[in-house]
Amino acid sequence: MQTLNIEPRPLIFSRRKLVVSWSPKSACSHVALWFFYKEGLFQSVVYYHEWPHNFRAQVYYHAQTYLKQAQALRDSNGTGYTLLRITRDPTKRMVSIFRHVCRHTFLREALDAHFRRPVAATGLSLTELHDYLRGRPLMVPSEVNFHLCAQYHPVWEMEFDRVITLNIDSHGLNEGLNAVERGFDLPVTHFDRIKRFDKLRRDHYARDAPYDGTAPIEQVRFTPAMTREFPKTALEQSPYVGAMAAELHGVDAAHVATGDTARRIAFVPKPAAVSLP
Repeated sequence: MQTLNIEPRPLIFSRRKLVVSWSPKSACSHVALWFFYKEGLFQSVVYYHEWPHNFRAQVYYHAQTYLKQAQALRDSNGTGYTLLRITRDPTKRMVSIFRHVCRHTFLREALDAHFRRPVAATGLSLTELHDYLRGRPLMVPSEVNFHLCAQYHPVWEMEFDRVITLNIDSHGLNEGLNAVERGFDLPVTHFDRIKRFDKLRRDHYARDAPYDGTAPIEQVRFTPAMTREFPKTALEQSPYVGAMAAELHGVDAAHVATGDTARRIAFVPKPAAVSLP
């Protein structure tokens, strides 16, 4: 399989030699919307469907502009291009993956068969998700749904001139994207003036909730109804979750820290840790 055809496929700027590598549960919808905004496709995305990934998968990857850009990138193997990686802390991303699995139906049939019970009704615990994922191939390309896989992508092995990594758990997402824009002479996006970004945050992100139970939080079963108000911070602070992320997504540890190999962009760290969905 060709590297650029492996999901999640990168986004390629049409007027800059800049490639965006993203992964599910790493603010991917926000990043996709930002990319299309910079490409002048924002109104087309909004008109096509409320969910930006529908436009990405059903329109963007089939467009002649993208196909030409992808071929040029493929021919160069990255030479002459910059790779922008949007990453997350593996532990926090694991909590986000867990919430996503509890909330949505994409894995429901497989989980029901594995545990021999209706998971939507009984709920699913983090330890049970760990049991389900253990031993499965969690690096793309894989038959496992890419929402469950590590952030690492084979495109990272291409010979890019420069690699910029923005970890959105240690550094502000919007501020970091603005820094990238300035670094590539792109107009700076005023995210607070674009309602669609705020709507995405309100509709998609969980509201953190305290955990006051007595059982270890990783053993608590969560139903879909329990994922809007969700104890993200409590889960992230569980030593179990950190060990689980290290076991299943250990490949990410060496690749997700914010940085710029050209040392031209100095990203400003967050003043305090902030959890994202």
